[in-house]
Amino acid sequence: MDIRDDRGRRLKLFWNFVILVTALFVLAKQEPVVEKTSPFDAFLIDILTPLQSSVSGSYLEVRNFFQHYTLSVNASKENVKLQSKIEDYQKRLFHVSEIEKENERLKSLLDFVQEREEQQVFAQVVAYDASSEHKVIRINKGESSGITLHSPVVTSLGLVGYVSRVTAHYADVLTLFDSNNRVDGIISRMRTHGIVEGDSGGRCIMKYVPRTRPLVLGDIVITSGLGRIYPKGIKIGVVSEIERDFYGSSQTIYVTPSVKFSEIEELIVLISPTEENKKEQVDEEVKK
Repeated sequence: MDIRDDRGRRLKLFWNFVILVTALFVLAKQEPVVEKTSPFDAFLIDILTPLQSSVSGSYLEVRNFFQHYTLSVNASKENVKLQSKIEDYQKRLFHVSEIEKENERLKSLLDFVQEREEQQVFAQVVAYDASSEHKVIRINKGESSGITLHSPVVTSLGLVGYVSRVTAHYADVLTLFDSNNRVDGIISRMRTHGIVEGDSGGRCIMKYVPRTRPLVLGDIVITSGLGRIYPKGIKIGVVSEIERDFYGSSQTIYVTPSVKFSEIEELIVLISPTEENKKEQVDEEVKK
């Protein structure tokens, strides 16, 4: 190694150190810059500072207002979306609930018709009569479905009435509440006959029951099967009131129908086989 090169590097490092120390010393001794304020500048500062403060405060208020407004608008839009979703879920839940109720009613009707020998036609109620007593019910099945005049109409709870008018696709049912609808009924417990017809107050009246028969409240009234309309054994209702005449030979029985007419949605029309159908059934049985 060359001795002269080594001395040159050491000398260069020495002078660099001296320059750095001198610069630091000068910076340490340097006084901070202080700007003198003139009377006019001081006057402007005193006048404008409150105004600047007010403007800054107003700016912050306006900015906060718009920020809150934007947040409120966004929250309102989000609430509308959530409310729409909630309503949609509620509609779906209601629809599912209605389907479940309808399935229960149809199952009840199916269990009922399995015990009947007559041909059955399921129908839905599409309209009630204008009065509040539900004397006439319109259904969505008619002659095209095999329904004829005087076809008896029932639900799983009991007797509704019979078909009094029929078109190709609709039919009117005269219910038990109409006084023109007379049903030959019997008291199930005692096998006592009487004529059931419509009465006011949402109930029926059973006439011509012998006064000597000891009926009690809650006795069940069913169809007797007499006549050409109603088959035997269909429940009409229960005895809810008894009026005994002191001098007459009969007693008046008030019957509350087992069917809740204001709640009917589906029902069954019973169709008795015609003579031609009966002959065909007999021929089929003979062939077997």
